[in-house]
Amino acid sequence: MQSEMINDVLATSAQIEDNFKKDKVTVDVYISSQKVRNEELAKLMNLKLQQDLIKLEIEKMIGIPLEQVLRTGTPANKKP
Repeated sequence: MQSEMINDVLATSAQIEDNFKKDKVTVDVYISSQKVRNEELAKLMNLKLQQDLIKLEIEKMIGIPLEQVLRTGTPANKKP
């Protein structure tokens, strides 16, 4: 969901930048689109950071890397 939004923002920003180079939009429109682009990219980076921090907390609680748990596919309370 978030990546779709980022893709839309990046596409819109690129289109506005192209139009700016062709003098089809004002500098204010260009700056505004860059501001939106930067804000959305910052939000995405913050979401990824939060995701990584949560992953680390889970790994700290269970004592093993999350990938190892997901890779085995074996529930913790059952022996293979």
